[in-house]
Amino acid sequence: MDTAEDSLPTLGSGPVSLGEHSDFWRDIPDEILEELYPKLSSSDGQPGDSSNVSAMVDDERLAALMTNYGMASGSGSLPPLFPSQPVGVDGLTVLDKRSRTPLSEGMPHQKRVKSEQFGAVPTTSKSSSSSSVASAAVASGSASASASSSVSTSSTPVPLSAPIGVGSVNAHPSGVAATDVLCLSQLGSLSEQVFGEAMLKEVRITLDSVHARLTMLENDLQSLRSRQAELLAESAGKRERIAVNGLMGEHRSRLAELDDLLLQVYALKRRMLLPTRELHLVRDLSLRLSSYKDHIGLLYEELASRDKNTGLCQQIAILQVDMPMLPQVVFKGKSLEDSFVLRLITGTQTTVKAASMVRSTLLSDAEKKWKTDKPVLNGEARLESAQQHQTYQKLCSLSNVKINVSTRMNVVHLQFVVQLNTADRSATTVKSTPLYPVIVITNESQWSEAAGKLLIMDAFGSQADIPWPLFANTMHAYFLKATRQDASAPVRAISLREWDYFQQKYFGGAANVTPAAAVNFWNWFGQATQTLRFKRHISALWFSGLIFGVLTKDECAAALQHQPAGTFLVRFSETYPGLFAVAFVTEDIRDRLKHILVKPDDTGSTKSLPDFLREKPQFRLLLKMSTQPPYILQPLPKDSVLQSYYSKKNIIK
Repeated sequence: MDTAEDSLPTLGSGPVSLGEHSDFWRDIPDEILEELYPKLSSSDGQPGDSSNVSAMVDDERLAALMTNYGMASGSGSLPPLFPSQPVGVDGLTVLDKRSRTPLSEGMPHQKRVKSEQFGAVPTTSKSSSSSSVASAAVASGSASASASSSVSTSSTPVPLSAPIGVGSVNAHPSGVAATDVLCLSQLGSLSEQVFGEAMLKEVRITLDSVHARLTMLENDLQSLRSRQAELLAESAGKRERIAVNGLMGEHRSRLAELDDLLLQVYALKRRMLLPTRELHLVRDLSLRLSSYKDHIGLLYEELASRDKNTGLCQQIAILQVDMPMLPQVVFKGKSLEDSFVLRLITGTQTTVKAASMVRSTLLSDAEKKWKTDKPVLNGEARLESAQQHQTYQKLCSLSNVKINVSTRMNVVHLQFVVQLNTADRSATTVKSTPLYPVIVITNESQWSEAAGKLLIMDAFGSQADIPWPLFANTMHAYFLKATRQDASAPVRAISLREWDYFQQKYFGGAANVTPAAAVNFWNWFGQATQTLRFKRHISALWFSGLIFGVLTKDECAAALQHQPAGTFLVRFSETYPGLFAVAFVTEDIRDRLKHILVKPDDTGSTKSLPDFLREKPQFRLLLKMSTQPPYILQPLPKDSVLQSYYSKKNIIK
């Protein structure tokens, strides 16, 4: 059987693969490409004839490009924009207009493709034909191309590399035909799709460089402290003052370097949508840099406090929190999700003789007076040790900390305080930097509003607008926290296709985001996140791919158009925030695809979403999506995948 590569048109003396001349398409000026696109696809959706492009577009730049790439100027033939359709695949290879790279070669399809521009997927469904979407074949030469160029008979689904489309029908072990559908525009991993190899390499080089430099500085810290301690132990004199000034200059240089490193890391969040691993590394590096900067600042302040006559320094210390929590919404009287480890860092001339319990306090922007004497519960801990000359003094881990008041949508901050008695018999109060903001609520219906307030505050501050990547990266961290996922290795992060959907639908594709637009977006997404966080069984269904999340009606049509009657999928409603819609295939050939809304009174405290789905006899095969690339869709018998979620009275015996 012919492969995709075998069926390509020829250029010059032999076959030409699509990837061989992909650079040619990148180099074509935009205005020429705009003119070529409609002429290279025929009205019936099949590839057009590219053998006489010079007759289509008369432009000297195009002729010069063809000459540079060694193409025959007489025929004017081009490397194929649309390779011949592989056997068993209902689609065309789509070229991204901005990257000029075939989508199946690994670049993201970030703009929606109009079906009439490239040809629609043929279908007998009324609803699918009215919203047909271009599907994509696999690029020649790729591993998936060989697998997808023929009808598969394996029980293991083979995904197609396509933005929205359908593939070959496979035999499923259950006896149900499984269609390999990749209905997301995410063709590979998130890393590969956002940047490509070069961009991802640039990000990792920056992170590796900052990490290496910071590690070097951290390893040199004890030596730096020893130098400072030896210098300050000497008697005051002109030579010592010169040495002190020189060391202060070193500290200033380090502080300036740390500011530069922090800016480099922060710039990554502003420039590009980061993969979750890199997003986690950015936060980790930022915290380490800030912690080290505080330590150097402490050493600088100690030198600055040295008395010129006596040579004595002030007793000085700081209280640091390891990995402070993200801004978050918490419930009154319930334990915070985070535990805290605090470090007491003293100056080189400070000796702690005794220390009080470390206590948690609650700071309010509104300077609110609480009705209780203990607004924070379980918020005390004692230093593990307070021995002479010990620089780092860890505190017992503070866990199960509870805030015992409602803040009524006002922002509060946790702060930790300790009293120290030092060797010079002075008493010193040391306070930590206030932690990230918290809003305390009393019922889950308040969660979305409170979380949105914190998101806008954290992302924008006082800025009138911010770059889209900065908003998306900030929101992604919030989302992973809200869905209780490990930020370094989440089970199901927000996909590239979903990011594109959000940017286009709620922000008009704008490069910058305003607070007003962010609030409008959160009015929808916040309710969806609240549903994922609190509704019974919903997070488990979503993590396992039994709930799709964000999916348009057009994409539902593409995913279901070749499925048998009774196949259905569950998605978030685009119109009603926080509610679900079910798309299903009917027996009626004239109206084959229908959508129904799961209304609030359809489920409740005694009836979950799985119970609702079980009651509907027209729902028989639930379309499940794998949650990691490649994104495979498989129809599975409803009861086999949902039975464990049914209420006891509804369990099948």
